[in-house]
Amino acid sequence: MRVATVLMSVSALAGSGLADIISIRKAMFDVMEKVKAMDKAIVAWPGDLVSGGDMVCKTIELRKSLKACSRAFETSKPLRNRDLRHKQALPFVRLADAVFNLKDHAIAARPKFDGVGATPTIFEVLKAQKDPASELSKSMTTIFKKLPPSFRDTVIPLPGSQTKIIDFARTFLDKELDDLLKQFQPRPDQVSPLTPFVLIAVKFSESIDAGPFCQALPQLMNLLAGQGSLSLGELTDKILKILESSGVHDQIPLDIIRKNAEVFGISPAVITQVLKRFRIRGQSVPLRTFTRLAPKILGKLNLQELVVDPSKIIQFINVFAQTTLGSQAPPPLQTLGEPLSKDRRRRNHAAQIAR
Repeated sequence: MRVATVLMSVSALAGSGLADIISIRKAMFDVMEKVKAMDKAIVAWPGDLVSGGDMVCKTIELRKSLKACSRAFETSKPLRNRDLRHKQALPFVRLADAVFNLKDHAIAARPKFDGVGATPTIFEVLKAQKDPASELSKSMTTIFKKLPPSFRDTVIPLPGSQTKIIDFARTFLDKELDDLLKQFQPRPDQVSPLTPFVLIAVKFSESIDAGPFCQALPQLMNLLAGQGSLSLGELTDKILKILESSGVHDQIPLDIIRKNAEVFGISPAVITQVLKRFRIRGQSVPLRTFTRLAPKILGKLNLQELVVDPSKIIQFINVFAQTTLGSQAPPPLQTLGEPLSKDRRRRNHAAQIAR
């Protein structure tokens, strides 16, 4: 049976008057809404690169929401007996239902993703939620630990077992995510075009400003999905817009810049000399500084009009993923999927402008 039917008592017990009950309630509702958004995105995504930006963004947004909810629980104050009579209730039931729906819909969509080779991406999208979901599970148990033993040790009947409420809170999210990950476990050599973008976004998800980032990302996806030749200046411009919109302030190791430049026939020695002209030395450079200077560096090398064919773009994505993710990088891409027609690229561009 659905766990939601046995959670009614949990919501009643959790209607507790913490000094920050409103912020906890708000954080839980945000997680619930982000789970629903992820659910809709998985159902709607056809598995291609051009529409994959939404999957990347939903991955970041849910991950950030889970972490924020954990912080809300961790900063709560001890419960008092009179708090248990507070009229507010935390939405455990609705959150559980949202998770169950996500699980059901994702499993139902598995054949679709298998058919287009996108299953590895869904695996990474779900895997990205594992650590923050586990932290939230641990944080949620704190609210039950603060309840009187008569409530904390209440047993709820689950199929085939009798589980204490506090144990349910501790294991629910972990169990459901583990079940989903088993359903989507790809072969070690499998990779889909969107996977590197998901993994890179997850790596910097703590720093990314999701709003501007998600507005800029579709333009890059639309460009890459066309799989036509383009100038290095155009490619650089789109990548820099993504980096700038992300709000990430991390340092970029100069070795990453050199290795990625090699893809386009620029030797490490040349890059080092040009960087020195712009007073960039040492082992790394702030991302914000690099995004500001990159067009000037490209101009200094007279490479704005260098024609980059699809094979070089794929090689660049592979090198960028390898240098950024290290041992966590996915297997190298061989293709970016089916090329996007010029007509569809124009329609996508028009839709982005309309938004």
